[in-house]
Amino acid sequence: MESLPRNWTDLARPDPFVEQAGGRAWFRIEELLDLVHLLESMRERAEEGGDDV
Repeated sequence: MESLPRNWTDLARPDPFVEQAGGRAWFRIEELLDLVHLLESMRERAEEGGDDV
């Protein structure tokens, strides 16, 4: 490997969310919304007789 992504090093800018949360939040709103959409789609498929959840 010739190079590493900057985010893997101490050279990356601190994540504003991480700084503001100060260790109090484990998940971002975007991630939680993505999870809600995933769970809703899984439930809809299960109700339609699709894949088991």
